[in-house]
Amino acid sequence: MLLLLTLFSPLCLHTEPIVVINEILFKQSNENQEWIEVFNPSDSDVSLVDTYIEDLAKTKTKFSGIVPAQSYRVICRNRDKMLSFYPHLRSEHIIEATSWAVLNNDKETLWLKNKDDTIIDSVSYTATVDHRQDLSIERIDPYDKLSAWGKSISVNLSTPAQPNSLLPVEYDLKIAQAKIEADNNRLRHSVIVKNVGRIQIDMFTLTCSVQLEHSEQMEVVYSQMYQAAEDTLFTFSTPIPLAKHTTYRYEIDAEGDLNHSNNTYILSHYNGALPVVINELMYRPNDNEPSWVELKVNDKYENLNTITFTSPRSRIEVKLADFEYLLLTHTEEDAEYLSLRYDIPLEAIFTGLKPIYIKGEELSILDTSNNVIESFTYDQKWSTKKGVSAERVNPNLPSTDDNWAHSLDPDWCTPGRVNSVYTITKYEKLIVTVTPNPYSPLRDDYTLISYTHPEKMSRINCKIFDLKGRLVSNLLNQEKGSSKGSFQWEGLNDNNQPLPNGIYVILFEAVGIESKLTYRQRLTVVLGK
Repeated sequence: MLLLLTLFSPLCLHTEPIVVINEILFKQSNENQEWIEVFNPSDSDVSLVDTYIEDLAKTKTKFSGIVPAQSYRVICRNRDKMLSFYPHLRSEHIIEATSWAVLNNDKETLWLKNKDDTIIDSVSYTATVDHRQDLSIERIDPYDKLSAWGKSISVNLSTPAQPNSLLPVEYDLKIAQAKIEADNNRLRHSVIVKNVGRIQIDMFTLTCSVQLEHSEQMEVVYSQMYQAAEDTLFTFSTPIPLAKHTTYRYEIDAEGDLNHSNNTYILSHYNGALPVVINELMYRPNDNEPSWVELKVNDKYENLNTITFTSPRSRIEVKLADFEYLLLTHTEEDAEYLSLRYDIPLEAIFTGLKPIYIKGEELSILDTSNNVIESFTYDQKWSTKKGVSAERVNPNLPSTDDNWAHSLDPDWCTPGRVNSVYTITKYEKLIVTVTPNPYSPLRDDYTLISYTHPEKMSRINCKIFDLKGRLVSNLLNQEKGSSKGSFQWEGLNDNNQPLPNGIYVILFEAVGIESKLTYRQRLTVVLGK
């Protein structure tokens, strides 16, 4: 977004603007020309005689004319060229200047002055080198002489002699931001509501609806009437849902609100769900070959059409489309190489990935509201050989050391297909329960984790992770076990220190003695006060 600073001279004699500089086109195509629009926000016609606009170089654009009440006039060098390029204009919309000061394309300051050299209005702008031709900059609110400016968002790139595309409506209330945080055994919702219209709305109703995983219906879980201000934070709480993925929709409703496009805000809460994961890493590529990251789409949610991959040097927006596997790499040339070598559609490969270092770094996947779907630091020990990728053992389970291994494929990697180390897991015959849940270690409570397997186990693992995927406790590590049993957890980490209140993920894993099958179950437990 173009950053603009609006400056108004302290020499202005009027407490309210009589005529303001309202829109500027400083970078034109060959068929167009530079122009400056002025606006009269008053209820009386204004006569401009021997008026001029002065720039930083002290050169002047001189003109005279009448600006009717609540009307626009476009100042330019050539009336006919203006009418030809903008067919909606009429001749009376245009004031032809008797001299013209060429506008700078990088930065400029303009002063609107009358014949007595008194400053009526002034503005400064700064533009980037890639500013588009025929794209104007607009005053957001011509009725406010302290208004900021921005690039026009009109489909026509500008709005000469028309209301600005950025102009606020009279009454407009918007949800500017929303956030969800786990607080003990409840979710804390924070919603920022702003009055962005020219006239403040005093009262509104805030409603929160919930849509559980794969459900088509929304259920209202909170509704309250509030008094609005210019910028107000509203908070409330709801129970933590049992579903792995829940969609929350926040809506505001106010009498007289003229713009409903900004009245809704949608967030997702991931209670152990992994709709998209980092599935394979090539951080030790062969010479002259690119590094890459593979993503796997485990599940599709209605409001999750785009995700963002982040690393210390990369931030890549990825559209989820219809591919199960997606690849991230550095350049277009790298994408073409990977597409040809591994028979992956180019549409499934995204560029912009900066080098992945052998030393582990934090990698994250965020949804469109910047909620963390998963985040972890990879370990160079996962793959120690050059040209061999690190593969996720099971993409439906959290990223832990024992859920990664080096590729066993003949090509030493499996981009775009099932990982060579993928392990079949059994959920339907494994029963794991956590009771009580939630529980309070502060009251000397503990939770009992009980399990029942269809066969005797050769080894059992049970690990506790926080919601960022970090291992906090190794409850069982390669323990021998029977087909059923139980053990307790007091809410402590491996150093016997109490963990903070919140939601934790229990990963239970066991291997059958006879079948050699790996049984895994993932549950959540809540530590409360």
